[in-house]
Amino acid sequence: EQQKVSMLHETIEHQQRFVFDAAHDLRNPITGLLTELEEALSDPDADLRRTLRSVHRDAERLNDIVGDLLALARLYTAAPPGADLVDLARLVVEEVATHPPSASVVTRLEEDVVVRASRVRLARLLSNLVANAERHTTSKIEFVVGAVPPYAVLEVIDDGPGIPPEERERIFHRLYRQDQARTLDAGGSGFGLPIAREIAHAYGGDLFVADHPRGARFVLRLPLAT
Repeated sequence: EQQKVSMLHETIEHQQRFVFDAAHDLRNPITGLLTELEEALSDPDADLRRTLRSVHRDAERLNDIVGDLLALARLYTAAPPGADLVDLARLVVEEVATHPPSASVVTRLEEDVVVRASRVRLARLLSNLVANAERHTTSKIEFVVGAVPPYAVLEVIDDGPGIPPEERERIFHRLYRQDQARTLDAGGSGFGLPIAREIAHAYGGDLFVADHPRGARFVLRLPLAT
């Protein structure tokens, strides 16, 4: 009984932290919107186009945050959708072709590495990893697909400043910010990596950061389809 009460308290604290973090992150762009609008209203000679661009940017960030909040909530509360047979090498090729990264791309893709998962959700997971790599890479993003039975492995590697070992678990916490070089810029909502990990867990896998000589190496492991 005591264990159940403890688990309940832990769940409540977890939800409270989630609400606090989300409210904190939503407040920043809202404050920016209000400031820009107040300046425009108080100064009739202000550059309206500049103000509107800034307001539009903050509105887009709010939209991204709300969208990711809803996606994360669905992952927590809903059963995962029916599984498809997904070839990971093909998934990478399609993602790169559809949404070419801004950095140069290097691929080492083993064929016929197949998993059972929602193709849509795996595409979202990969897209989130690519977006994170784009924000931090110096020049290139590397994709690696292989099989290490009983797992399929997909890696996304950048050549940016890397992630210290003590930070590697925390980056998967909602809205977590690093104090060092890999800071979350305006392009990220703070939910991309938590969403990616939740998708991995939903299909019996894991997502983590592994050692790499330079940059960050994100490793996705999922059970091989049998």
